[in-house]
Amino acid sequence: RKESSAASDVYKRQGKQTGVAPARHVHVVGAGVMGGDIAAWCAFKGMTVTLQDQDMSRIAPAIQRAATLYARRLKDPRLARAAFDRLIPDPAGNGVPLADIIIEAISEQPEAKRSLYRSLEPRIKPGALLATNTSSLSLETLRAGLARPERLIGIHFFNPVAKMPLVEVVHAEGDTCLLYTSDAADDSLR
Repeated sequence: RKESSAASDVYKRQGKQTGVAPARHVHVVGAGVMGGDIAAWCAFKGMTVTLQDQDMSRIAPAIQRAATLYARRLKDPRLARAAFDRLIPDPAGNGVPLADIIIEAISEQPEAKRSLYRSLEPRIKPGALLATNTSSLSLETLRAGLARPERLIGIHFFNPVAKMPLVEVVHAEGDTCLLYTSDAADDSLR
């Protein structure tokens, strides 16, 4: 894994280029504290977000934390409701083919992540990014077996997401630039 401020700069510039559409739909897989909070923050920032986990009982606590965040941060109840309405529980993963960026935030087990990527990859629309929120596993390891390994990037949100509006964009060894763009990370910096 290699952090690159040059790659981050390219990512930010591309996200603001004329003619490059910003991310409008984010799909997050994993509704634990990190995944749920990433999903909540993206919805807070105006994106439509589908949040996937194994079942609703795993998604419900994330939805409750989001409601608390919106009520606390957005004093106008209409704005809080609008943010809440943009966060859509999606245990079946129906948001995957619609998403501009899919963020994986599951347990730090390389084989579980690779298995998830293999199941997601055929469903991802052209031009969409697949991102992992891992902070400890190499992208080279996680990319193994993907048909389009260059599509997988690291996008590490810091914890707690709503209090640490900082995102680390990570690239793999040998990546020359990020080919896909999204305002998800850039918007999170504001």
